[in-house]
Amino acid sequence: MSALIEYKLKSDFPLPDVRETYSFAKHIRKILMGHSQRVSGNATPFFTGKNPDGSLTRNHGHIYISPRDMDGDGRIDTVHMSWCGEVLPGDLDAIRGLESMPPNGIQYILNDTAPRNKTSSLIASITPYLRHRTTYSRYRNNGPMTDVEWLQAEVMHTLAKAGHKVLSIVPRDIAPNGVQYSEFERSRGNDRRPYIYAGFDVLLSSPASVPFCIGSMGHYGYGLFDLVS
Repeated sequence: MSALIEYKLKSDFPLPDVRETYSFAKHIRKILMGHSQRVSGNATPFFTGKNPDGSLTRNHGHIYISPRDMDGDGRIDTVHMSWCGEVLPGDLDAIRGLESMPPNGIQYILNDTAPRNKTSSLIASITPYLRHRTTYSRYRNNGPMTDVEWLQAEVMHTLAKAGHKVLSIVPRDIAPNGVQYSEFERSRGNDRRPYIYAGFDVLLSSPASVPFCIGSMGHYGYGLFDLVS
């Protein structure tokens, strides 16, 4: 991503659990869309991800919202908002509105000292890389694969599409303080199944700008990669 805004979260009540990453990111997006409507008259494609005609925006010019647990206690204490390309002044005003209109009793504190333009060849999963639809058919000629092997192949495929050559990739434990991300579930009627997830350490052939998200749930904080801690 080419731009990044970081907010630190503060509250008199327990902060959201990391397992609420997806719902919390969607909640923030809903608030930002409301701010955008007040500032610009309508929620802009930067927040909706759609053009006025309803078609999807291209080149990932819309916002990515990445809730993060920076201190490893299993609670979301930081939110990164990133995007590629230009952003309209009204969109920035809507983002900064989080400071003056804190939702749910959570105070958002803008961190102007957050590092910018970080690059690295060695990156690591910060949040789970999740899949919610099957792409096993892409690897039908590879023979039987475990879930982690399949997700590993998916990460390599997605990074390659973005122009990154993977030199090595190994699974990484990303459960903070024993919190098991396998508790994430998806519901199909009365059938509740855990998401298939994994984290990875990845060595690229050349440095990449971090943080960035990949995968179909990357807009809401999953599939987040950053510097190895």
